[in-house]
Amino acid sequence: PTNIPPKISAEGPRVEDLKPISAKILWKTDKPSSSIVAFGKSANPPAGEAGYGTEIGNIEELITEHEVKLIGLDPDTKYRFKVKSADTDGNIGESSDKEFATPEKPIISKVAASEISMTSAIVAWETSTSITSEIEYGKTVSYGKNIIDKSLSQTTQHTVKIDGLESGIAYHFRAKGTDQYGSIVLSDDYTLSTIAEPKIAKFEIESVTHGSATIVWETNTDTDSLVEYQKDGDTDAKTAGTTDLAKNHRVKIDKLDDNSKFRTRILGRDIFGNEVKSDYKEFLTLADTEAPKISSVKTESSIPSAGEDQVQILVSWTTDEPATSQVEYRQGVALGKNYPQKSRLDNNLTTSHLAVLSGFKTSDIYHFRVV
Repeated sequence: PTNIPPKISAEGPRVEDLKPISAKILWKTDKPSSSIVAFGKSANPPAGEAGYGTEIGNIEELITEHEVKLIGLDPDTKYRFKVKSADTDGNIGESSDKEFATPEKPIISKVAASEISMTSAIVAWETSTSITSEIEYGKTVSYGKNIIDKSLSQTTQHTVKIDGLESGIAYHFRAKGTDQYGSIVLSDDYTLSTIAEPKIAKFEIESVTHGSATIVWETNTDTDSLVEYQKDGDTDAKTAGTTDLAKNHRVKIDKLDDNSKFRTRILGRDIFGNEVKSDYKEFLTLADTEAPKISSVKTESSIPSAGEDQVQILVSWTTDEPATSQVEYRQGVALGKNYPQKSRLDNNLTTSHLAVLSGFKTSDIYHFRVV
């Protein structure tokens, strides 16, 4: 008879190679016939629409073992389908209604870069299902470089370290992975900027006096302001400055020996601990040709106890530069240039001075001068 439709095998159509966005439908017939799959998200489509909403397959080739691939499916979605096979006489055999559900497509979230240094960064992210771990990165959205987790294991918690980056550069990156079905998943584009390597510019010895020098410089990033200096012939170096972070720096080095040769260099460290050092520069302090200027001379006397006839005098003064401390004095009313008595010479160089004089008699007159 010519009116008998193809018979679909007892095991009916089966689903294979099921992925989030595709699936294969396979079945057998007892005679050569076409291969059609009708499918959709609803078994009751609106009036006027064919069958299940979509039909796909091959009506030209008549075979007994059929395979139709469904593409463009939605992840994590339930589908209804049936298969159809037509022979050369136009007799159509159909299967019963079947269904399948596509698996969830991995979703990438919580992409974040951390521990960013001058040359490296760590990127971490999560996925809703297990996939492999890969990062694509570069200076543009074309990326151009990638790092793959060599273990190739699938996980939902991902961490990849990027090494060999250039300092002070903005990089684009995105997370990538392959799920258990072989599908590639990509995140959105993200950016990170590596820390700029500290660099010193405009290093100058701005002014030099007989006892000091002022050092100025700039840095491209915020660093502390420290200067290392060393007198020619000395074995130990000293430092001056502040640990406050800035880009414009000025440090005055005080208490330098007069008419002496020094060398100095800049030492910088940013907030992340990255160091920078300049080359050495030399300078010569000036000879001290002017005497210290004395001001604010004051005296205080102690009151003698009953029965005592001696008074202690405290003499204080300031100078405009570090200097030694000594007081010369003499007893008597008449003025003169001769001051035969002196306090102990204090060789400690300072700008605030104090001398203690004792043995003065009460009711006597004394003249003194500080030197």
